[in-house]
Amino acid sequence: CERNRMWRQSKRLAALFSSIDLVQNAKPIHHNLFMGQIDTIDQSDVYAFVTAGHYQLLLAHAKRARDEDSVKNFFAQVHSHLVKILLNPFQQLDAKIESRLFDKQIQKIGERYLRVM
Repeated sequence: CERNRMWRQSKRLAALFSSIDLVQNAKPIHHNLFMGQIDTIDQSDVYAFVTAGHYQLLLAHAKRARDEDSVKNFFAQVHSHLVKILLNPFQQLDAKIESRLFDKQIQKIGERYLRVM
């Protein structure tokens, strides 16, 4: 049902927003880009990746996800595509990325690395 899907999606968003504080508190002591699993909320594990430019990438994924290496590879690929977008002189650094191609690329990366087993 559409209503249940939207409810699950809003719960994941709430989990991600609550995890932002965890990422910000850990950033000064964490030198790796991939921070690993930082939180667990309901049926989702929350992973974080912080770029050298201080962009915070968060992922809430079902606990049945692949191993942490798959999540790490997912973030590495997303980071690569993010850098390409941000190097575009027409993309403002603080603006929303509104590229259908970027969205499709991220979806493909997710399908490749985050397939639920």
